[in-house]
Amino acid sequence: MFMVNILKLLLYSCLTISIVFAKNNNKNKSLLGSQAKFWMLKDAYSGKFEKLNNYVSPKESKWKAGKERKVVVMSFFATWCKPCIKEIQELEILQNTFKDDPVKFFLINLTEYYRYQSNASNKYKDAPDAVDFFERKGWTDFSLLNDPNGRTKRAYDVTSLPRIVIIDKYNNIVLDETGLCPSCIIDEIEPLLEKIVQAD
Repeated sequence: MFMVNILKLLLYSCLTISIVFAKNNNKNKSLLGSQAKFWMLKDAYSGKFEKLNNYVSPKESKWKAGKERKVVVMSFFATWCKPCIKEIQELEILQNTFKDDPVKFFLINLTEYYRYQSNASNKYKDAPDAVDFFERKGWTDFSLLNDPNGRTKRAYDVTSLPRIVIIDKYNNIVLDETGLCPSCIIDEIEPLLEKIVQAD
């Protein structure tokens, strides 16, 4: 009986450790303080490619004459993700607040990436197309970038949504948040943007 109890305890311990490990592995790895990874993605409206290095560059590197560096706000989302949609509503307010400042907002669309996974659930398969969805919502002022292969998703280690990454003018990641409560977005992000927009 004693051995049976010991074996049960060991089995329970191993199971608990496995569950904790699995949960931790499902969380996004924070990129705060690191250099942003390069990306190039197609704009869903214009069909043109946007590149991160058109907006940011390390301080010591040469920069394009006559062009201003910008702070980049990236929000990874999918149309089936309800918290993502709430986040975008708040980001729209922020985008309007900073429309005259050197800040560029990008929404990184992962809807198609999830739709075509081999084990995609109906919620992914039946998710509305992002362009149609945004037009119905009146969100046509956003830069909507498609990441159908998940290349940028993997580069930024996005394992859950919504995810916001803010990159300063010098390519440093200054904010990396997953699932930030929608009512916290403006309170947390607006002061940060005000600070880094002014930084030289």
